Amino acid sequence: MSVKSKLFPVIFFILTGLSSVSFYSCGSSSVTNVNDYTVSEVISAINSNSRKLNSLKGEGVISIDSPEMSNSGSFTLSIVKPDSLYIKLEGPFGVSIAAILLTRDKFTYYNIQDNKVIIAPSTAANIKAVMRLKLSLDDFLEGFTASYSFADTSSQNYSLSPKGDNLLLVQKTADETKFFTIHPMKKYVIQYKVTDRDGKEKMIVEYENYSEENGYYFPNKIKISRTASSEYVFLDYSSKELNKGYLGYKIKYPKSAKVIEW
Repeated sequence: MSVKSKLFPVIFFILTGLSSVSFYSCGSSSVTNVNDYTVSEVISAINSNSRKLNSLKGEGVISIDSPEMSNSGSFTLSIVKPDSLYIKLEGPFGVSIAAILLTRDKFTYYNIQDNKVIIAPSTAANIKAVMRLKLSLDDFLEGFTASYSFADTSSQNYSLSPKGDNLLLVQKTADETKFFTIHPMKKYVIQYKVTDRDGKEKMIVEYENYSEENGYYFPNKIKISRTASSEYVFLDYSSKELNKGYLGYKIKYPKSAKVIEW
């Protein structure tokens, strides 16, 4: 037998092995069978995870970048679902910059450095005018906690498909389409994207560095982007407390503060 004929079985064995490895790698890079999951099961799991979070107190670093403002510093945050958010911003050396209290009815914004208070209905337009970010109260509550809830579980409004190692849940409404990239086993949201009826991106929220806290999966790094208007918010939690009871806050300001009501 020639050397060439002796080497052929060895080469064939190596190539066959490599082919098997390549096939296995490609097969393992995506959800193998989306039929193992149903829309109602995925929605139920996301809702169940969301219900585990009632309140949040957190601290960390925040960066805000928009055409009208670019700043970063530390933050103290308190959220009480489903209707209130308090955040205090500090700059270098612990200098307090502003305090914001958002509720369903109104928001109070205290510019500490300018000693000025703005009180107004908590519409997205008013929030945009003050905070330079076109986000609603629900955008903040959901975005800062990755806590999403689905009231309408009618299957015709949803579709489910594989997206790499994850699941992609798509919800269509009359005005927009929402895309949720979901961890298939733990059912937390990895990415949330909204497009308008023409498919133009309105907002995208990305979550990283999840940790489990008493059965609730919470992301420690969050990025909120509105690319069309070049608005970005980055949060990096350094500490947090979940479900520690009522965390109500009131913004206190001196009598010398200039108060503006819209």
